[in-house]
Amino acid sequence: DVIELTRYTSDTQESDRNKPTPKRRLKPEEETEEANYQEWCTNLLGSYSGNTVQVLQNFDYNRINMNLLQHIVCFICNNMEDGAILVFVPGWEEIRKLHQMIQSTQMSRSGSIKVIPLHSLMPTANQKEVFDRPAPGVRKIVIATNIAETSITIDDVVYVVDAGKIKIKGFEPEMNLSCLQPLWVSKANAKQRRGRAGRVQSGHCFHLYTKFRYELLLDSHPPEMLRTRLEELCLHIKLLKLGSIVPFVSKAIQHPSMEAITHAINTLKELNALDMNENLLPLGQHLARMPVEPQTGKMILFGAMFCCLDPILTVAASLSFKDAFSIPLGKESLADEARCRLAQETKSDHVMLINTFKGWEQSLKRGNNRTYCWDHFLSENTLRMLRDMKKQFTELLFNTGFLKTKSPKDPHANLNSDNLGLIRAVLCAGLYPNVAQITHVPTMKSSLNRKGSIIMVTKDDQKVYAHPKSVNVRQSFFESRWLVFYHKLKTSKVYIHDSTMVSPYALLFFGGDINIVMEDQTELVTVDDWIKFKAASSTAQLVKDLRQQLDRLLASKIIRPGATSWDISDAEGALMTAIADLITLADDDYASGFSMGGSIGKKPNQLEMSQFGEQY
Repeated sequence: DVIELTRYTSDTQESDRNKPTPKRRLKPEEETEEANYQEWCTNLLGSYSGNTVQVLQNFDYNRINMNLLQHIVCFICNNMEDGAILVFVPGWEEIRKLHQMIQSTQMSRSGSIKVIPLHSLMPTANQKEVFDRPAPGVRKIVIATNIAETSITIDDVVYVVDAGKIKIKGFEPEMNLSCLQPLWVSKANAKQRRGRAGRVQSGHCFHLYTKFRYELLLDSHPPEMLRTRLEELCLHIKLLKLGSIVPFVSKAIQHPSMEAITHAINTLKELNALDMNENLLPLGQHLARMPVEPQTGKMILFGAMFCCLDPILTVAASLSFKDAFSIPLGKESLADEARCRLAQETKSDHVMLINTFKGWEQSLKRGNNRTYCWDHFLSENTLRMLRDMKKQFTELLFNTGFLKTKSPKDPHANLNSDNLGLIRAVLCAGLYPNVAQITHVPTMKSSLNRKGSIIMVTKDDQKVYAHPKSVNVRQSFFESRWLVFYHKLKTSKVYIHDSTMVSPYALLFFGGDINIVMEDQTELVTVDDWIKFKAASSTAQLVKDLRQQLDRLLASKIIRPGATSWDISDAEGALMTAIADLITLADDDYASGFSMGGSIGKKPNQLEMSQFGEQY
């Protein structure tokens, strides 16, 4: 009906049949569905024009037809009564493209329309514009994701255009991978979107899929428990003494796969939260009581024990909620530059978050916080929310005995908060085993031209890429090949969203099991049998002994929480100081006796650095 009404023709877009898309062998059920669809289209002849049937037969449902979306919006503006238009698309990239296409039309140049993108990454001020009534003679067009399905109501919307796709986060336990890819909406989604049209007056909804496709839609998408990681759920089952994890979860009407449950249990065992019989260990007791994912909770505990609390709480709050950055359309590159400046060449997205929050706190004291947020594309509301979360985490640590006060700024809890090497090590303690090895870096020239990306591999030999928004994406030189990360997500590629370069000592002291092995008559220290460093046997044995002492000390502090002693006259203080000094020296000078597994890339000279500075 939409194609017939708007007289959309195949020459309005590049024909899908002529488009050079890669061929994919269809599965038997897909071949059957395609045959049934073509027959359904043929049966429309007589009820619809030949052009409409031809467009439907050639339509590529695997991608969002941006030309058709623009065509419908223009048709509504030129042929239908006044009223705001709400367009549903899957994600940020579609919002950006459609916004650009509509802004290039004569309607936009004449000032007769106002286009407003709506996405969680947009600045708060832009999001508030969707509720404002436009001036007389101006039509409002809102381009949004499913955030506009139920979260908000725009009362002057009369027309809804539904692209028919939605991005839902899923989890593939066999790959240990979260994914965010466009799927067909469910019938429940379609009903919600239709209901957005004419909330306070009669309205119209344009669905960009056929009745044939609608009948194939799911009634609703799978519940969240089937699409997310299960570590927190498993910890709470054990904390509440509800029995073994698998039998309890299996009682759910729709229960997760065995692979997902087993993966969660194994992850908790690696974190030393559960023993081999699934009993809660002391660390697991603490993690189960924290309102964050287990890895983030472990990071917070180690931040308290190593007295670098405030910066670690900043990272933990940002990872648990969201970072404070917004991305105005058309200013994406400027926002990227702001993040790179804040990273201060640390090769760490997490340290960048620390520097960002610290800069905001300093701007509050100077009274120029609004300017600071504007210059760095930050949401002050989010920063205040992160500050409140840090206070909540501190109260939990105080109540469990890890801190003497409820202040994130407590001096004793922040003795090492300016020690960047130790902060990296604590990040490693929390994020391990999320480790990637850099295998490729772009050249300095490519980096300056914003081309290329670092490429990494994980333990399972999976190739991953730095996300375009990461401060590490175009770094041309790394002193260490090893990065730890929090968020790995599959979209068009498998991306690591945030990463921090770490030294060997961080991995040796806070990673998995370490062993001393011989390969090609060379002595190596290994972490979990895949992270390898060259070392003299005496040095390797010293590190192994220190690691064993550290593990015993940390285990005792988990059982009997208390403020850490840094007095070198007692055993605890002497050990903690020795390890902190080793990590600090390694971070300051990578030629500290261990091979970094080799640096990677070309270290830029002063001239190149000055050119790089002009770019950023």
